[in-house]
Amino acid sequence: MLLTYMIFGMVMLIPALERINLTVVLYAVLSLTLVRMLPVAISLIGAKLRPVTVLFLGWFGPRGIASILYVLTVLGTEDVAGKETIYTVAMITVFFSVLAHGISAAPLADWYGKHIAALDKRDAASAETAPVPEIPTRRKSFKAGPGSSTPANVSR
Repeated sequence: MLLTYMIFGMVMLIPALERINLTVVLYAVLSLTLVRMLPVAISLIGAKLRPVTVLFLGWFGPRGIASILYVLTVLGTEDVAGKETIYTVAMITVFFSVLAHGISAAPLADWYGKHIAALDKRDAASAETAPVPEIPTRRKSFKAGPGSSTPANVSR
């Protein structure tokens, strides 16, 4: 992942920085907040999570290298108007994401963990601390809970 972001920074970001403007910055900030967090919040309706959990999941939710791959797919299509704008917006958004999420990951995760632990001690947390019997994956299942990171075979 580090190598990918180094290549991104060296090769892909520089042309976008040359075309950055206020509109691009505003849209990038909206993409990192409202545009991404609102769908996460909508998808969690009915999960009985606290608002702080929904915000936490929205902030750290869907992100990553996929944006770069999507923009490269769009740029590979010949009949797309505004390719430079699409490229610039996507690259600046990824750049802001790397900065904002990198800076906030440790302190927010630490704060959130302490917050939920305090709620759990008071028996005030519900969905956030509900036991999960296993975490299914494609080939294996992992037993959830403290000290149970050993995969268990899943019969198919």
